[in-house]
Amino acid sequence: MEHASEYAYVYDNSDCEEIELNDDELYETAKEEENQYEDGFDPLRTTYNRRFDKDGSFMRAMREAVRQHRESQKTGVATDEDEVDSAMPVDTTDAAARPAPAPANDSAEGTTSPSEQPAAEPPKHVKKAKVRKADPNIIAFRFNKLVEPHHMYTGDPIPCKKCDAYLSHISQLKDCRFNDQIWTCEFCSDENAIPGFSSEQKPAESDVTYMVEAAPTVSGIIPQESDDSIVVFCIDISGSMGTTFETTGDVRIFTDSEERRSSRPRTLNQISFVSRLEGAVMAIDYQMTKLVQQFPGRRVCLVTFESTVEVLGDCSSPSTRITENLHDVDYVMEEAGRIDLPRPILETCTQIRERVRQLRTLGSTALGPALAVALTIAGRKGGSQVIMCTDGLANIGVGAFEYASQASEAELFYNQMKDYAVEHGVSVSVISIEGSDCKLSQLGVLADATGGQVNIVDPMRLREEFGSILANPILATNVVATLHLHECLYVRNEEAVSSTVSKNVGAVTGDQEITFEYGVRKATKVDATPAASSVEPDASKPAGIDLDAGTTPNPEDMDTCQERDARLVTIAEMSLSETQLKAELEGADARREGEEKTASLNPLSELDFLPFQLQLRYTGSDGTKAIRVFTHMHPVTRERSLAEEKANLRVVTTHSIQVTARLAEVGAYSGSRAYNAHMSNVVKTWGGSGPRDDGLLKRFNKMSDDLMGDIRRTQRTEYRTRGHTYSDDEDDVDGVPVQCRLTTRSLVTKMRNTSRNDQLAKTVFKSKKTAF
Repeated sequence: MEHASEYAYVYDNSDCEEIELNDDELYETAKEEENQYEDGFDPLRTTYNRRFDKDGSFMRAMREAVRQHRESQKTGVATDEDEVDSAMPVDTTDAAARPAPAPANDSAEGTTSPSEQPAAEPPKHVKKAKVRKADPNIIAFRFNKLVEPHHMYTGDPIPCKKCDAYLSHISQLKDCRFNDQIWTCEFCSDENAIPGFSSEQKPAESDVTYMVEAAPTVSGIIPQESDDSIVVFCIDISGSMGTTFETTGDVRIFTDSEERRSSRPRTLNQISFVSRLEGAVMAIDYQMTKLVQQFPGRRVCLVTFESTVEVLGDCSSPSTRITENLHDVDYVMEEAGRIDLPRPILETCTQIRERVRQLRTLGSTALGPALAVALTIAGRKGGSQVIMCTDGLANIGVGAFEYASQASEAELFYNQMKDYAVEHGVSVSVISIEGSDCKLSQLGVLADATGGQVNIVDPMRLREEFGSILANPILATNVVATLHLHECLYVRNEEAVSSTVSKNVGAVTGDQEITFEYGVRKATKVDATPAASSVEPDASKPAGIDLDAGTTPNPEDMDTCQERDARLVTIAEMSLSETQLKAELEGADARREGEEKTASLNPLSELDFLPFQLQLRYTGSDGTKAIRVFTHMHPVTRERSLAEEKANLRVVTTHSIQVTARLAEVGAYSGSRAYNAHMSNVVKTWGGSGPRDDGLLKRFNKMSDDLMGDIRRTQRTEYRTRGHTYSDDEDDVDGVPVQCRLTTRSLVTKMRNTSRNDQLAKTVFKSKKTAF
């Protein structure tokens, strides 16, 4: 565990800062884009048709047509629309894919066409959002520590019966009788009797691992030559993957005759035109060589999809094509389960390279069935990976979301696939091609939950992208992280106010990092006057204990005063009479009653250190099931300036970007902008002046700018299409701190999840996994 400060700031921090968001620029830019539409220039149509522009003639004709149209408007000379249209190539795209023209009068929104609206100054669009003032009470954990040396225990951990924290090296034990020990939990102050305790049961280090289920190897990560996980390349070969793009320089493309050429026949002025599928083929071919050298034991499987799904496997035997019942996920996964397990890449590299060069484009996009097939094959071995490369919307079979009516069913399917991948320890990475739309907001959920990557890349950079994924192996699967705090603290930004929180992380890689933010519970004074009761207590018996029962008093019925509990243990060991026991209890009650008049329920004012414990349950890449426990004491301070002075900028910036992305993910765009603005100022204030901090600030500012830029572009689109943004309906601009939106799901969230563009979805998912 790594803290954002050398001190825990133990103060009830409920102060908020009001952030002003000026949306005038969004409004003005949206109006300019709307005017471009009125002038006859449709950027969406231009972008869509670029995929059919083999030689650049379409763009030249489009620019010329727009120029002529605008010239005619300036001179007042009418231009024959037929001439303008004749200057443009025929648009052969599907009409459903084109943006519909704006209606003259939208009764649902109550707006009128721009020509009917009176000219007036645009209204001021200013929002005010409250952000809880930041403090350095942040904890981070980077999962590369799972492969660091650690102390292995074969026994079971000893949990607290109340809060489930584990006995650790900081725990204090006291003798009871015989070999029994009593452990007062340092997190919840509950007493735990440990019968037959031996000193070996108490850990001596702050970092210990408990073996739950043994495997052939003890290490959390197995040697590269023994890595027999499965890598499934799930490649889209639909018609749109034949779209070409320009590239310069020597392009080495493999043909069926296995000849290498420095360029394709379709070249012009040293510019080569390469298809998207050819970019994917070159990337796979290159990675085969790398895998043989670095991971010869891995098993590679090739799955392609268009209107059907074809499993080429390791290409050493005939392929299997699934053409029927593509809407039945159970049937598809059952068929995939009959396919033989791929052999190691060392044996099949040549066959895969030969077969992948023969791929050709055709048909539609059965992405959903192909995903189900790939997960079924990869799920046979934990720690396997699925790399999906596509450039279009799923429109065939289960998981299709080409039409709005399919959205709900598609969402259920992808959530089902996400749960399957997490359960079987499979990492899913989704790579989309630039200039396409494949609903990354839906597909990215799988990658986000399974430790995979989400990206939009140029086809010529697929080789680097595939290499980045394969070079970052899965360290552990089925990871569940549980953080335990002192009972006077709570974990922020969670649905329940609790001192304990668990997060299902799924599969993890070495560059992943998880962060937690904690706060201090409000201290309340204890009322020294007991509540009135309708039943008159028996003065001869102390409250909560039945002396006539003839049994040992139940510790759960006693007060938690340490002095009283200690006396009870001593009395029990000395076998005192009931009269003596009664006198001792009454004396302890009287002393405590006097202390309660000035005591507070929150004891932080008396503590100089606080305990923190992180429990990680996981399955190693070798099949080992274990629990790793990190426990330590952290000093506290009641001075904000001291805590901020000792701030760890790396942890603060990582947490800030992740929370900003999470706010955008739930649809709180304005809340995300407000939080980012606040944290940007905080980081500048807390940051140091050294070269390391300067570089960190540059990376933080770059990622913040990218995320904020994508959010503002999305909000401009909302302005243009609705007249206002969905953020106008957000609750977090009405006096509630924006961080509260992290635990809510609203209609705004649903609308934005269905309308979020791929670029913003990619940036959000990448930012959530940021680790500086």
